[in-house]
Amino acid sequence: MHTSLFDSFGQRLAQLIAARGINQGEFARQLNASPAFISDMIRGLKKPGAEFLYRLAQQYCVSLDWLGRGGGSM
Repeated sequence: MHTSLFDSFGQRLAQLIAARGINQGEFARQLNASPAFISDMIRGLKKPGAEFLYRLAQQYCVSLDWLGRGGGSM
């Protein structure tokens, strides 16, 4: 069985949102993304692109390694 590096990305994204104390709608607004896109990523229906990951890492000062693979600390 092949597993993607992003299989648990949605869980980490939800964890990041909770850690920031905001809701999905506000999180989406801050990243100039649609709330539906954020929700779909959390549920594992969509995967983030490189540009989105970079924006996310910059905006919230989180590690790209943590975002993509769950490696290291947030």
